[in-house]
Amino acid sequence: MKNQYEDSLRNALIANFDDGDFAPLNALFADSYTWGGWNVDDRQYVFTQDEFAQALKILDTMDASSHKLTNIWSIGDDIVLCEIDAFRKYQDLEFKGKMVNFFRFTDGRITHAGDICPHHLKPFWDAVKSRQRRL
Repeated sequence: MKNQYEDSLRNALIANFDDGDFAPLNALFADSYTWGGWNVDDRQYVFTQDEFAQALKILDTMDASSHKLTNIWSIGDDIVLCEIDAFRKYQDLEFKGKMVNFFRFTDGRITHAGDICPHHLKPFWDAVKSRQRRL
């Protein structure tokens, strides 16, 4: 059963992914949140809000990066899961894969979020980092 946050998150993700408008998604995040995910060294890590913003800057170095929301569903009253097709391109290197993002809402705002990515993302990041070090 859909919870009260699923539609607002769907709309915010579509605005971000399709139109490049991050404002609706940003408005859903609490003033202080954590993101549990994987760093480019393939280590699980809990990012603070500021650390997560810094980590996302690696996407700015890509020649191409895109996301497409392929599925979204609710679990209970406060959790929303999203299946996302992700694409990254750096020079001749490419990554395509499915990721799952999860979001927990408290009082209408995202307080905890995270992702899980396929194993073949690590070799892509290793190759990118190796090339970027040479620059």
